[in-house]
Amino acid sequence: MLEENNLSNSEIKSELDHILSGRNFVKSPLISRFLRFVVEKSLGGHTNQIKDYTVGVEVFDKPHNFSPQTDASVRIAAIRLRKLLEEHYHEYHSADTIRIHLPKGSYAPVFTKDLADYRFDVQVKNQGTQNIPTDSICVVPFTGLVKNPSNDFSLEGFSAYLSEKLSLFQEMHVKSYTSVSTFLRGGGSVDTVGTALKVTYYLSGNIEIEDQKTKVQVHLFDAGSNTLIWSHDFSAVGKSDSLAVIIEEIISKIVSSIAGYSGLIHYKMFSKQGGKVPPINDTHAMAVFWFYNCQARLSESTYRDALYYLEKSIQDDPNCDLCWAVLAHLYLFSLVYNFDAGVDYPIGKAQTYLERAFALNPNGQQAHLTLGWIGLLTHDKSMAISAFEKADQLNPNSSYAKAVCGMGLSFLGEYERADEMLEGAARLNPLPYWWFNLPDIFRALKSGDYEKMLYYARKIGTPAGTHEHMFELIALYYLGDTETVSKVLSGYLEKSPNGLEHALKFWKQLLFDEEFSEKIISAIQAFQKQV
Repeated sequence: MLEENNLSNSEIKSELDHILSGRNFVKSPLISRFLRFVVEKSLGGHTNQIKDYTVGVEVFDKPHNFSPQTDASVRIAAIRLRKLLEEHYHEYHSADTIRIHLPKGSYAPVFTKDLADYRFDVQVKNQGTQNIPTDSICVVPFTGLVKNPSNDFSLEGFSAYLSEKLSLFQEMHVKSYTSVSTFLRGGGSVDTVGTALKVTYYLSGNIEIEDQKTKVQVHLFDAGSNTLIWSHDFSAVGKSDSLAVIIEEIISKIVSSIAGYSGLIHYKMFSKQGGKVPPINDTHAMAVFWFYNCQARLSESTYRDALYYLEKSIQDDPNCDLCWAVLAHLYLFSLVYNFDAGVDYPIGKAQTYLERAFALNPNGQQAHLTLGWIGLLTHDKSMAISAFEKADQLNPNSSYAKAVCGMGLSFLGEYERADEMLEGAARLNPLPYWWFNLPDIFRALKSGDYEKMLYYARKIGTPAGTHEHMFELIALYYLGDTETVSKVLSGYLEKSPNGLEHALKFWKQLLFDEEFSEKIISAIQAFQKQV
């Protein structure tokens, strides 16, 4: 490839005209306008103006109060533009052709020139499924009945955008939507997607848009047996000018329900194995399984198993960034849950492993979550906040990541931001993580409203563990209910005989608000005297 600065503006403009005269672009005037805008801005030296907002206002005629955060129409159009460019070069290919690319994650075009034969070839032969990694998925084109759609909506765009959002979940493999649609257009069938494209699941569905109602039916299939695993209806009501916002919300809920550590795919794999070692031949999937397994079955033995199998996995595949990041996080678990990690300084071990993860992938979401926890445990507040915010930015549709960020921000005393994160996590996937109530518990303790603290400490959707019992104990202590304190404390010590000693050390290390920390430590010291 020749770098773009070796190409003249006239050559690039000639290529732009050639592209826009192609049949796909002639039929898509809005997408053509999009491409012309970004190319001309780039050639004029104004790439800094090629942003969501300026494209929305100047190309799509959005109002000046247009918000790219809530209106996904520009991002959806960009997916469509990339697809049309690929199709154009597939159809009109010739050697030595100048090419205009729109890289993922940017609207600024890149101009190159191929000297070698360029082939857009994604045909796949049926090679069996023995090497298919668990947690691999693709989106097949959605069907639909769309009456009076907005100008920037298309079924193809919806399906491609859904695929792109799934690909943000770095702990699973997503086959590109271009590969899927090309395979199907070339005569392939949905029944053979599993073996042909080497995926274990495929997602299909139907969209109905009429007047102000939008309904999306989503179906998740096992690609090997073509059996339906899960089906759900997502619907919303809104005016036609808010369709992009509605579609963005629906897609966010779909991907969060399916993907991520607490998504349907990982949950089913975990349930099927019952905590046993799964026959997984992919290191990423192994990392996901054991990380989820450890959290769902919080016990010393499960924790030790997770460390053992993941250490073994990175010996087999030392280039798995997710595995290094997950292992780093698990070493920090020993400090949070009082588990034996088998090392003298778990934070140091976690830092070493995290360096490996970042060296392999500087934008790993799990790595940034782990970095946030290292910031918490080393009292580096600015690093912790920055890491949590970066983790959320990398994939704002991960309910689990949002929940972890919310918990971390609660410990940092950033309650408003923590509320935002946790409310966002609950909207995406209302899972009963115990830490969803942390901001309310901490605020109530700080203000001295112990009745409210007790209410939120007991408003936990999962079986109570040591930390949940501790919040309940502290609220009861300040309410002066000594009889109930004795009963709850007995149950707490039965689950964790040395729990009070660990809790005292843990909360001293973790909490940033001295006044708040003092209330917790005073109560724990009183419990120690009681036993």
